[in-house]
Amino acid sequence: MEQQRVVSNDLIDLSKRLFNKLEIKNALSEYRDWISFFNKRLRGQVGDFNVWSKAQSAIYNKVENSIANYSTSERDYVLQLETVLTNVHMTLEEYEILILMKFKSNCEFHGDRSKTRTEAKEKLNSFPNNMEGFKNALEKLFVALDLFESGNN
Repeated sequence: MEQQRVVSNDLIDLSKRLFNKLEIKNALSEYRDWISFFNKRLRGQVGDFNVWSKAQSAIYNKVENSIANYSTSERDYVLQLETVLTNVHMTLEEYEILILMKFKSNCEFHGDRSKTRTEAKEKLNSFPNNMEGFKNALEKLFVALDLFESGNN
């Protein structure tokens, strides 16, 4: 009887954890789309695609890698984005939180990219023959991503 109660309690705890995980997953899914929609509108407000692109790259890099501050070369772009954010009553820190939420959502649904990139590169060795035409482009994609992240581009 005692063992049944322990098993029942364990099942209840597991159910609660799964339910909480499902709630989190649903919230991340729903709000990820709104963040994407906001980003599209924000990009239009920034106007200059180069500024938008550099600011986004800096913010995603900061969020994904838990970096404390922006580099000197990134600050001007981020400040220009911050001006646009101020016009819609949002701080840069609040925007970074939204991007963090989007990043966590992507990790939740697609897995951690830093772990899977190495795996994806390795899987190219056994890439399906009927898709061989895509292999070279994918290999170059990974080389380019490595160059972007190393700063040697």
